[in-house]
Amino acid sequence: MGSLLPGLALAGLYLTYAAAIALFRPKAAPALPLEMLDITKAQLAKRIFLVMLPPLFLILIVLSSIFAGLATPTEACAMGGFGALVLAAINRRLQLRTLTESLKSTIALSFGYDLVWFGVMLGVNLQTSFLTPPFGFSLFYLRGVSPPEVKTTDIYRGVVPFIAIQLVALLLLIRFPQLATWVLA
Repeated sequence: MGSLLPGLALAGLYLTYAAAIALFRPKAAPALPLEMLDITKAQLAKRIFLVMLPPLFLILIVLSSIFAGLATPTEACAMGGFGALVLAAINRRLQLRTLTESLKSTIALSFGYDLVWFGVMLGVNLQTSFLTPPFGFSLFYLRGVSPPEVKTTDIYRGVVPFIAIQLVALLLLIRFPQLATWVLA
């Protein structure tokens, strides 16, 4: 629940940026080409379903189990970790070396950090890493769904404002930790 306000703030920042670009630089946010729109609603729904369902399902299971009181954040984290392992295996990206390294690196409490704030900071920071080259997962997803004429360098340049937005969100969380810790009050 600590990530609710930062998540909504981040979504608002993204929305504001996209709306400003569409308003002030309409050529930078054109409508889809007609050939991209020449699919049935069922085909479009299938594409969206196949790309969005696995990660959304994972998020839904983790957050709903916490919000419903069925699991503690630690238990939900374990469910999310297991779900991420399953998704990595399905996508053939599960490697023993990566798994071993992630299991060895733990715990912020010993440094005196509030664990809710630290968890939210970690989540926002990870989201930033999904956008940064050369290993940003979101960049690979974008590459996979973009038409061939869109170059990888175009995608890299296109995410720069979103990286800046993420960094602003991180700075806001550092300056105003109560954005995440309000649930403890």
